[in-house]
Amino acid sequence: QYYQYDRQALVITPLYITIGQSTSTIVTNKERERENMQGIICDRSHSKQFSRSASASARKSIIRILLIMAATLSSLQRTTAASKSLYIVRHGQAQHNPRAEAAKAAGCSMQRFFELMRDDDALDADLTQIGREQGRSSRLSSHVAKSLDLVVSSPLSRALETANLVVDGASPQCSFQKVCCEDFREINGSLLNAQRRSTQELREKFPDWDFSGIPTTDTTWSTELETYEACADRGYLGLCWLMGRSEQNILLVAHGGLLRFMMTMQPNVQMRDMRKTTKTNPLCDDRFDNCEVRRYLLDWEDSCDVKSVDDEETGSQDLSKSSARTLVLTQVDL
Repeated sequence: QYYQYDRQALVITPLYITIGQSTSTIVTNKERERENMQGIICDRSHSKQFSRSASASARKSIIRILLIMAATLSSLQRTTAASKSLYIVRHGQAQHNPRAEAAKAAGCSMQRFFELMRDDDALDADLTQIGREQGRSSRLSSHVAKSLDLVVSSPLSRALETANLVVDGASPQCSFQKVCCEDFREINGSLLNAQRRSTQELREKFPDWDFSGIPTTDTTWSTELETYEACADRGYLGLCWLMGRSEQNILLVAHGGLLRFMMTMQPNVQMRDMRKTTKTNPLCDDRFDNCEVRRYLLDWEDSCDVKSVDDEETGSQDLSKSSARTLVLTQVDL
């Protein structure tokens, strides 16, 4: 067994070599699940088979070459991804926020918090006037805006509008792209404010954004509330997607729930603090206020020899139970 580096998924997966009397087959762990066969493992569409007549010495030579390649890839995956500068902003106050947020600040239960949001619920809730003012007040300096290579937002309108307000007034010399990413949407389901508009509606409302990476309609929303763990996993996958991109200086606008769950419940996201004045600062994984701006350095953890742990009952990969490649978010001074 050794490891294969998957550039698109940005993870390391176990690779198995099975030597049989008549054939030798290389398969990944996922392919092993799909086939679920005893004896020799063979995936007709993906496996690479050696000739029946191949000699034992030839097979050993090939295995040796493959092991060298695996070791090389393991080394490359530690050095190719440079640390990224990531500004994270929570959206401004939206229609469903005022009463629920006030009650939460006063110490209400999570049940009461959701009850108030449901009472004030609205499909893909827009910013309030206060929320728009918050966005303008959090506008990035021209120096920071000019340094950005990429602006990323949740597909929910309150995040998209906040992103526009935060970079509003940026110099025409700024060349950042605006891209929407589904992984950074708020905890999904149950509430209408978590349901997004179609891409056609979003393009009409936010014409300078790229929605090509999300489905035409909202296929993931349901009447059942997404689990906190699943929401945290989505956030982790979104960070992996950012690490796979070439841009180094990024602004991300997302949601309080998603950011909180991702930073505190996802075991493959490690939080660190390198700010100079930590005694008076909140913790680096504290819940974001509306339109609060924080700066982090995003990088892979140095020690990332990874092996996925599969769910014994379903056979599916569970990020919360795995030692999948670990990301580090280090908060630094703005």
